[in-house]
Amino acid sequence: MTSLRSGKRRFALSGTLRERFMLRFATVAVLAVLLVAGAWVSELRSSIERTERQKLESELDILSEALTPLILQSHFSAVYSSLRSLQTGNRRWTRVVLNAPDGRQLYPLSAVPAATGDHMVPISRDIMFDGRRIATIEITSDYAPTYHAAMRQFRTIFGFMTLACVVGVAFTLVGIDRVVVRPIMLLSSAARRLSRGDYEAELPRMTRDEIGTLTYGFARMRERIHLNEERLIAARDEARHNAEVKSRFLATMSHEIRTPLNGIIPIAQLLLETDLEEPQRELVNTIVDSGHALRSVIDDILDIAKLDEGKLAIRPRPFDLSRTLGSLHAMFAVTADQRGLTLTVQIDPSVIPRVTGDEDRLRQVLLNLVGNALKFTNSGGIHVTVEPASPKPMLRFSVRDTGIGISEDDRPKVFQRFEQVDNRSNREFQGTGLGLPICKALVEAMEGAIWVESDLGIGSTFVFELPMPPSDPEALPARPAEIPNETDPEGLRVLVVDDNKVNRKIASAILSRMGHFPAVSEDAEDALDRMQMEFFDAVLMDVHMPGMDGLEATRRIRGMGGTLGETWIIGFTASAFDDDVARCREAGMNGFLAKPLARDKLRAELRRCARAMARDLPPASPRPDVPPAPGP
Repeated sequence: MTSLRSGKRRFALSGTLRERFMLRFATVAVLAVLLVAGAWVSELRSSIERTERQKLESELDILSEALTPLILQSHFSAVYSSLRSLQTGNRRWTRVVLNAPDGRQLYPLSAVPAATGDHMVPISRDIMFDGRRIATIEITSDYAPTYHAAMRQFRTIFGFMTLACVVGVAFTLVGIDRVVVRPIMLLSSAARRLSRGDYEAELPRMTRDEIGTLTYGFARMRERIHLNEERLIAARDEARHNAEVKSRFLATMSHEIRTPLNGIIPIAQLLLETDLEEPQRELVNTIVDSGHALRSVIDDILDIAKLDEGKLAIRPRPFDLSRTLGSLHAMFAVTADQRGLTLTVQIDPSVIPRVTGDEDRLRQVLLNLVGNALKFTNSGGIHVTVEPASPKPMLRFSVRDTGIGISEDDRPKVFQRFEQVDNRSNREFQGTGLGLPICKALVEAMEGAIWVESDLGIGSTFVFELPMPPSDPEALPARPAEIPNETDPEGLRVLVVDDNKVNRKIASAILSRMGHFPAVSEDAEDALDRMQMEFFDAVLMDVHMPGMDGLEATRRIRGMGGTLGETWIIGFTASAFDDDVARCREAGMNGFLAKPLARDKLRAELRRCARAMARDLPPASPRPDVPPAPGP
């Protein structure tokens, strides 16, 4: 930008193209005229001087022959008279001196001063007879009259020449202006308007010279730019349309796949709480594991969609790194122990545990890497370490396993989408090939880098570095205060609003097992009518319902005011995009749950509701004029 501005300043100082042409042509013309005039004057003076010298030499030859007899006869009076007569008749001769061999001055009889002036030609000649010098004559001629007459003629010619030069320069400038300057100015104006998206600017007339070639090239370029712009606009609109279609498709498929999953995983988990024989328990565990695997695939696909659409937000905030890694260890410790593997987590003592970063995205990366390590490790263990990296405040996270390892040829594939190191149809370890690409995208979104170090048959180490500066301990979010029944709140009256019968049954069964009192409504209108007649501590509100959806129902509840308008509402939907969560928050919902319904997350939301009641925040104590809700 600076160079462009300085270029504009230089252009402004140098003037327009027309002014520069005029200045340069005028300068060249003046210099050419001056050079011609100087050379002509110099040559004119030299030519006159040469002519005068030749003429004077001829005159001396004649004079010497005429004076020789007079000098030999010693008729000096005749010599004197002849020379005086010749000098008087020839005004060019400003000085004539005749000397005898012995140095006596024979003419004139008195001393003669030396001739001075810019146009003098002095010539001296010895007068010889029979090989001896009998006298010396010296004549100085003044050619000033001839020179001045010639200069008058030269000035007249020079004036006409200057006038012709001026006329020629003027005609040349007019021709250049018409042939070069004006077309270039039109091209310049067209280029400026083209930069503003105007494709209708006037162009110079097509000619057969270089300017015509330039104009033709500019016109073709403008046409192609216009055509490419139209194509890009069409492609952009199509891409936006496709992105919208893709988003709607993913949201729909997410909803349609998660909805039946909500009828599989929670029911299977409820079955596990009943008295089952061991073969039956194994079959139900298989159902639960398969459901979780399918939900993981859906989550990976949604994450990829968010990354492609640029909707994956990074939200740095202060958090306790040791607490995050501790929860990671607790999450995988049982699985590792069941498989006979060791799982260790170690933080270097020099690492300050209170850091600033996106805790959720860091946890997601570690969950993927540790889960991957557990899947590909049959013996030994997994070791997670955190240590300082350079430059500060970078931290290096390493997940090392003693699994199957990765060959050197296969390492570049591990971070590519839908790529598997083993692509055989009967490979031992199945997967979508999305986990590691998501890790790479998340790490890079957090301005970090990730790589893998591995030896086939020995194990792999996945390493990533992230900038995580230390945070102020006071900026860490405080732990929620302990209240009675914090671990397992019971006895809450919860209204389940869902148009799907299976979802209503599952949610009611889970709530009943947790010690709560569920009630159900199959649409939003029935829920609003029921809430005006009965009191509920919380509402589990399906977002997508025919007729009035959960968002509109929530807005109407919030608009009712009083205790009813402050009822704790938890959004419940199979669409798990960030936009869905944001819309739920904007509508006034207090929490959000994604299908399939996870008991631990439902319990966490109900704990928040219980804490709100314990702090005398909405919802408050039951209204005395509203009877308690009956069972489902």
